[in-house]
Amino acid sequence: MLLRASDLKWTLEYPGALNNADSTRYTAVELGDVKRLPLFPSTSRANVADFLIRSAVEGTFIRQIAVVTDTK
Repeated sequence: MLLRASDLKWTLEYPGALNNADSTRYTAVELGDVKRLPLFPSTSRANVADFLIRSAVEGTFIRQIAVVTDTK
């Protein structure tokens, strides 16, 4: 994968099925640490944006792939 071989600070996000709900609590886990997902994982678009902004500002999940799902 070219991205992993680069010197860039990157973060990839795999959200659950996107929905238009308001921003709520969500869970972000590094892909390699995912043990179990909800039967029908979903994520609001607001939570996708919030995760990416927080990750960039706080420097979390750098050079990682994150799975993001809404917390029920």
